[in-house]
Amino acid sequence: IQNNLNIEIAATIGILHDLATYKLNSSFDHANRSSLIASELLKKDELFSANEIDTIVTAIKNHSNKERIDDKYSELIK
Repeated sequence: IQNNLNIEIAATIGILHDLATYKLNSSFDHANRSSLIASELLKKDELFSANEIDTIVTAIKNHSNKERIDDKYSELIK
C-alpha cells in the first residue's frame, strides 16, 4: 500500500466512507453523516484504538472536500 499506510485502516475507510448514502438513501452531507455513523460503529466494535478511529473518521469526513489537501488517509479516499 502506498506511503506505508495501514491496510486495515485504509480498507475500513474505503468500506465505510459512503455509509450514509446507502444507510439513509441520501447523498446529502454524506461525508459528515458517514463519519458520524462510522464513529458509532467503530467505538461499539472496539476493533481499533481511539487514535485509529479518529484517523478513520477524519478521513471519511474529509473525503468529499477535494479542494483541500488533508492527511494521507484522507487523500487516499479522495
